Amino acid sequence: MSHCEPETLALRALGEPAGSTDDDAHLTACDRCRAELASLRATVDTGRALQPEDVITPPAPQVWQRIADTLELDPSVRPASVGPRPVPVSGERLAAPSAGPAPSAAGAGARPARRLGLVAAALGAAAGLVVGIGGTLMISDENTSDRPGATVVARADLEPLPDKRAAGVAQVIETTQGRSLSVEVTGLTATSGYYEVWLLDADAKRLVSIGLLGSGEGSFVLPADLDLGDFPVVDISLEPFDGDPAHSTDSVVRGLLQG
Repeated sequence: MSHCEPETLALRALGEPAGSTDDDAHLTACDRCRAELASLRATVDTGRALQPEDVITPPAPQVWQRIADTLELDPSVRPASVGPRPVPVSGERLAAPSAGPAPSAAGAGARPARRLGLVAAALGAAAGLVVGIGGTLMISDENTSDRPGATVVARADLEPLPDKRAAGVAQVIETTQGRSLSVEVTGLTATSGYYEVWLLDADAKRLVSIGLLGSGEGSFVLPADLDLGDFPVVDISLEPFDGDPAHSTDSVVRGLLQG
């Protein structure tokens, strides 16, 4: 029996359209795949129910060591920790934000198999496939700015890039527990890939991956030592599943944070 692909189940758990009518029929008849999907959905629901004041306990170092050993990761890409970190741009360089909306470079040639690790990072607690490379835990909190003591300290209007139709807003929310980046985007098209949130420097030479935007809305805890003066531009990209943690250069919306 041919079971559903893991990435198909992962995307469905995130609420994204994925798979085919054959997958629908298979899920109706296969207890194993239904149980896997239910487990992944439970993990997503748990993650989205977290609040900024919730404390996430990091796993012991030996957990990541076992994951790295199982996946046979090269020592050069084994993470010392998990969380937002600078990610190098591969292939085409991103257009500088100061120059205004710039054309996407998506189509600049085929790239090797890319990024199942990020879906695993979002859902791996249930599946046992956690990979801590370039991703962060996304915490959904639709009313973050309405929480007692919450203050909007910066805002960016997210404008569509050429040939794109999406638009939205990003806000940096500060509470006594720290800062978070709240993102709301409408008009995102259905995709076989996924959308990722980034912070860029003014010249688009450096960037930090903040997390995955599964449903067009999300709130992402920002590290205390991340200087938004160094990374003032919010960028959302369309990413394919090809295993490459770098920005695809296919930006959908972008905006400059202003206090």
